[in-house]
Amino acid sequence: MTDKAELIKTLCESYCLAITQPNGSLALNENSEQYRLTNNGILFHELSYPELVEAVIGLSQVLLHSNMTEIRHNDHLHLWSWCGELFLGCMAQRKLHQTSDTPQDINNLYTTTIHSNLAKIKEYSRELGTYEEMQNNREKVQNHYASELVNKAHLVSAYLSFPLLEGLLKQKCSAYVTMDGKVIQEFNAQHIKYVPEKTQGKGKTTCSSIQDLLFLYHDYVANDHGKESITKLNNHLKKHSPELHPFALIKNWRNSSLHGSTSFNTIGSTILHYCFLISLLDIEQTFNQVRADALISVHAAVNFKMAPHRMFWSYYPPC
Repeated sequence: MTDKAELIKTLCESYCLAITQPNGSLALNENSEQYRLTNNGILFHELSYPELVEAVIGLSQVLLHSNMTEIRHNDHLHLWSWCGELFLGCMAQRKLHQTSDTPQDINNLYTTTIHSNLAKIKEYSRELGTYEEMQNNREKVQNHYASELVNKAHLVSAYLSFPLLEGLLKQKCSAYVTMDGKVIQEFNAQHIKYVPEKTQGKGKTTCSSIQDLLFLYHDYVANDHGKESITKLNNHLKKHSPELHPFALIKNWRNSSLHGSTSFNTIGSTILHYCFLISLLDIEQTFNQVRADALISVHAAVNFKMAPHRMFWSYYPPC
């Protein structure tokens, strides 16, 4: 682990300790804010591969707390927008059209999920005129329904993050399952056996469980470093439901959201961190080139700063 990766880990752990009170409640204070990454000179576009992985893991711990309380910060906006630039920015999209590795539908879902996490209504500033003038100008370009949608962006993220995670898992596990869940190579997910159709012996021939897809990816596809990183994310989720395996907890969240029985509107960003980790593990060997390409996109966006709006392919830095 590099010195900066160790610093990121320490800062995130120190923040969680600083806001946790003796009775288990949470309290943000000046002491806790000193542990924010951006307050300690962390620039996300400068992070190496292991440092960015550590940021994804550490900021997931900083994000979701007891009683499903979500605490977002500028650190998260920088992480999410930089990952958007890495995986979906201008240069990433240009290379996508040259290959067929990632279905366009998954990229569209990825884009919308990240946008839903970054979407917010700007707070009042004197630079925008009086508060009434700011409100009037906003209503000229954004109707009531658009404003309400932005206000509920965290709920949009909660619903979109699960199909995104499922799509990424099926894509990365394409040697074992197709995108529609058909099994093409035998595997086991805990005590459940999956086999291709017309295979002698008992076993399920389709996989529609996000829990089993997570086990498949972890046990059969991820390398040792990937397994270790996923375990670190899982250890954080164990705090929310110690009696369940984290993959089973994700399945329960997904099923409750899908069937409308319970809406966990604070979990979308946490699930997005699993998506980021899977995407990062996929580019471990080419990370330096992907990062260099993303910086080209960022510099191009800066050159358009005099334009009336940001280009559609721009993610980083967050605005």
